[in-house]
Order: sequence, then structure tokens, then C-alpha cells
Amino acid sequence: MKKKNILPLFAIISFILGLFLYFKYEDLALMILCFFIPVFITLIITYIEYEKVTTGNDYVMLSKRKVPTDWKWTFFIVVIMISFKNLTVYSGILIILIIIYAFLAYTMSKRRTFTINMSGVKELNIQEKKREISEITHFEIYGNNVEMRFNTNEFLQINKSELLYPKWDIFTSQMNELKLYINLQKEKE
Repeated sequence: MKKKNILPLFAIISFILGLFLYFKYEDLALMILCFFIPVFITLIITYIEYEKVTTGNDYVMLSKRKVPTDWKWTFFIVVIMISFKNLTVYSGILIILIIIYAFLAYTMSKRRTFTINMSGVKELNIQEKKREISEITHFEIYGNNVEMRFNTNEFLQINKSELLYPKWDIFTSQMNELKLYINLQKEKE
């Protein structure tokens, strides 16, 4: 089974286990720890893949983004505050896991990383968006940006000013090869 099939099942089992342990031991930190473990494991798997991708030559890295300001950062702060209020072994482990999670999530969220090759366009993040080459409906290379459209309302635009890796010349030559490959595939159909 692939990791995508195992992780939702693991999350459901962890949720049920967390509820069971809460009703049995009445320990909120233990329940939250059980709920958090699948999320933590998903991030670790994504971070390992991020490290593998960024050691190769096949990735595109864009400049710094704002740190996401969504519910999870608020959730982490609340959980840490609750854990400090009633410090137990479980709440200590939870605090350590949340700090590691926050560091890894921050590290990956600072940059947008893509793998763009003949197999498709894949954005590396926790949700792991992937588009096949056949899904590209429009592909243009301009002087200062590259634009790919996947359907009428979804597109990827990479500007020269945002590109950190590779250098713009190398990137445009790779994109020209990819555009040629896409055109050959469309002619075969």
C-alpha cells in the first residue's frame, strides 16, 4: 500500500485511540498527542521528500513566502499553553513534537519548491499538488516569466525575480526543452 492509503487509516486509528485513552485515563495531553502523531508523521515524510528533491538538479525553488497564518499556529500555541499548565510526560512529548513540527513546517514554508520535468509539475508541500504534463493546456516562455495553464482557472507563473534555483538561463533552457516535449506529445495525439 502507498503512504497516501495508509496515512488516512492511521489518522482514524489515532483519533479513535485518543478518544479511548481520554475516556480511560482522562488525560487531555495524551489524547491530543494521539491526534497529533499522524500529522507529525505526514510532515516528517514530506520533509524527507523535500530534502531528497532539493539535493537533485530537477527542482525549481522560488523566493521567500510569508509564513502561513492559519489555524495550526494558533492551535500549537494553545496546546503548548495547556501542556505547560499541567506538565506531564505526555504533555512534554507533545511540546517537543510541536516544536519540531513548527520548525520543519516553517523551514518548508519559507520557499515554494517544484519539480518540473517530463513526468509533470509537482509542488512539494504537505498537500503535495501534482499535475501531469498532459494537463497543461497553455505553456508560454516570456522574457521575465514562464506561464503554465492547467485549465481555465488554474495556472503557475514563475517570475525571474522570484526564482532562486536554478539560474534563469538554465531554467529557461529546461523549459524550452519541456515545451518542445509537450508539443511533440500533442502532435502524436
